[in-house]
Amino acid sequence: MEPSPHTLSSAHPSRILFLQLNQFPYCFHIQKREREDETRKKAGEIIRSVRNSQKAPGCDRIYTAGEKEWDIWQQRKNSGVPINESVQKEMTEVRDELGLTQYKFPWE
Repeated sequence: MEPSPHTLSSAHPSRILFLQLNQFPYCFHIQKREREDETRKKAGEIIRSVRNSQKAPGCDRIYTAGEKEWDIWQQRKNSGVPINESVQKEMTEVRDELGLTQYKFPWE
């Protein structure tokens, strides 16, 4: 794998860590002399600065990689996964076809 022309380092590609933040890629070069906790701290500072950047009109938040998925997971962990009407109908039909009428769904 060749480094991107936008990479901030000429280091060997195996020493480069790429992070994609929406449409803005970040690249961190991990130095041998740098401890993992120091690298994580620097990466955290950069990500926090991105989140604190000026927002586009009509937007109240800048999401970094995985945040939307984390928020949805937290919500669904507590309240369940939404099932749209067509899937509800299909599940009901399959249940009825199999004669499993003793089972009731929450939408009934």
